[in-house]
Amino acid sequence: MKHLYLLPLLLLASLSGHAQRTRQDFVVKTNGDTLRGEFRKGFYQPAGQPLTLYQGAVALPFTPGSANSYGDAAGAVVVSRRVGPRGPHVFVRPVGLGYLSLYADTDEQGQSQFYLLRPDSSYVVKIVPASAQLTLNRLMGDCPTLQFGTDETRRRYPISYRGMRALVLAYNACRRPGQPTRVVAPGADWRVERGLSSHA
Repeated sequence: MKHLYLLPLLLLASLSGHAQRTRQDFVVKTNGDTLRGEFRKGFYQPAGQPLTLYQGAVALPFTPGSANSYGDAAGAVVVSRRVGPRGPHVFVRPVGLGYLSLYADTDEQGQSQFYLLRPDSSYVVKIVPASAQLTLNRLMGDCPTLQFGTDETRRRYPISYRGMRALVLAYNACRRPGQPTRVVAPGADWRVERGLSSHA
């Protein structure tokens, strides 16, 4: 008989624990308002897909143009950034934050995409594999130790999570040796890597 009384109490405790967890997810809207709820599909949606915050049975979709950031109890996980001076906003994950900052997202095919934010800029620049050497040389060519046209540099810094992170760390150490770069750990679902050339 004791077990019959304990079962409802355990169920109630588990439900209250679940309710507390769901209230820890949040979205910061572009007007500064913060909404709390639950992300049922995880934080990392493919590029171009709206994010949905659930408040009980109510589903609230957000696009990169309607939200500044979103995250959980640990803080912001994903932020909205404009691509180019007049391009669209996208949801991106911080990878390395410093003098030059690195962000990433995932396209609809599950491939990682990378973006750089210069210190004097209000928008990110997307790294397109076919033109990566030109883009990297334009944004980071003021560091004499980085030679983007060489095979060694392409091997050392492939367009992958590790390669791009290492490149940004090297560039920041070259340009601002006294200013640390904060490296943000990737989510468990980023595992796709691509070389500097246009092939996967």
